[in-house]
Amino acid sequence: MSEKQTEKFDKSSGRVIRLPATLTARQILATEYPEPTWAVPGLISEGVTILAGGPKIGKSYLCLHIALAVASGGTVLGKIEVTPRRVLYIALEDTYRRLGSRMRKILHGNPEPDRIHFAYSWPRLDGTGLQDLRNSMEQHPDIGLIIIDTLVRIRSSKRTGSPYEADYNEISRIKALADEFGICIVVVHHLRKTKAQDIFDLVSGSTGLTAAADTVAILLRERSQADATLFVSGREVEEQELALRFEFDSGSWVLLGEAAACRLSEERQEIVDLLESEGGPMKLGDIASALGKKKPNLLGLLSGLTDQGLVEKAGHGKYQLKPAPGGSDGPRETSSEETGESSDPGE
Repeated sequence: MSEKQTEKFDKSSGRVIRLPATLTARQILATEYPEPTWAVPGLISEGVTILAGGPKIGKSYLCLHIALAVASGGTVLGKIEVTPRRVLYIALEDTYRRLGSRMRKILHGNPEPDRIHFAYSWPRLDGTGLQDLRNSMEQHPDIGLIIIDTLVRIRSSKRTGSPYEADYNEISRIKALADEFGICIVVVHHLRKTKAQDIFDLVSGSTGLTAAADTVAILLRERSQADATLFVSGREVEEQELALRFEFDSGSWVLLGEAAACRLSEERQEIVDLLESEGGPMKLGDIASALGKKKPNLLGLLSGLTDQGLVEKAGHGKYQLKPAPGGSDGPRETSSEETGESSDPGE
């Protein structure tokens, strides 16, 4: 059911009054609305997603990885199965040579999908940029995902109003197309250099960008480090903090799990490593001092390690590594299942 604007003749003034279109609560509840389209279930839904991150940390690799997976109907981040859809990738900071090199690395000998189209130049939004997006979607009605890398390359050259209004209106114009055609559009953007209390305030520009977008995803990774954190929040997407790992050899990103769970497994591994290096029982206070942690927090971690069969009590207030099966006195190797960490990021 759609809203309809109504008109009413006012006898006292002798003019026609136009009433805004509305729906009643009963009408909304009685209507079956289609579920949103997902390019990547749980992460990229119908509408506009802003993917922001620092320079040269792997945003473009992540976008290309997602684009190839969606176009082929494979898996994203090594775990999330996706439905095959046609993809338009507007790579405004790359060349075809660089795209080809990265694709060969990511595909790793697998056949290239034929449902993906690349462009490395595109008009600005106040030129023919929006119309060209519309033309592409009308020419290929099966397009399900568009990636624009990056926003700054297609922003209007002449911006009016306050920074908030200009940013909000720019994303809203892209969102209107996404909503009209029922597709997912990912817009890649950068982060500001200054710190912020709210992680999503790190997105460069005014809050008009994040306010207009349906989903905001922020990728944080320390330079030269493989592990990263992806913060995601949106209208259809649950707020989540995910741990990712960049595989330099394959050029692919893999999902390790929830960031909090991964951090917990790292804390447990610290205890295992400390007890292994000590080679004998340690008092709770000594463990706390060595790791710079509070005793109450350590008790919970040690309890979990005890349940996993990695650590055992050695007298009052002391802990040691549990001997490996068979009585071996050598260093104990902890498996990914025991620590909660994955030795293979793709698992």
